[in-house]
Amino acid sequence: MGRPGTPLILQLTWEGVPTTYRVYNLCNNNGYGDYECFPDHELRLDLRTAALRLRAGNFGVRAFNRHLCLLSYEETVEITLFASGRVIIEHLSPDDPQVALGLVHQLLLTIGEGVAEATSVTI
Repeated sequence: MGRPGTPLILQLTWEGVPTTYRVYNLCNNNGYGDYECFPDHELRLDLRTAALRLRAGNFGVRAFNRHLCLLSYEETVEITLFASGRVIIEHLSPDDPQVALGLVHQLLLTIGEGVAEATSVTI
């Protein structure tokens, strides 16, 4: 794991455009971690379509509007997905930034039709 404050980087292609996500640790508590993930440009997600795809995947859709989508994943994880592509992950266990990065990638693969596999993950 990198030093605190150093983001992990996920590089992928979103709708034909190279995109870089940076994953930052917000806090840690008793084996659970909270993370914030930012794309290098605004994705302008259609959250109505995203919510339908996420329901069909392994994500629980709790609520959504045109600005954000509130999700649950497994037993404890809560995710907020913003139309800009920003993602907040709360209560992630194991508390590992690589797991957070993988979850962001899984989320994007679930909602995007033209998402390529990650080209590199860097610490």
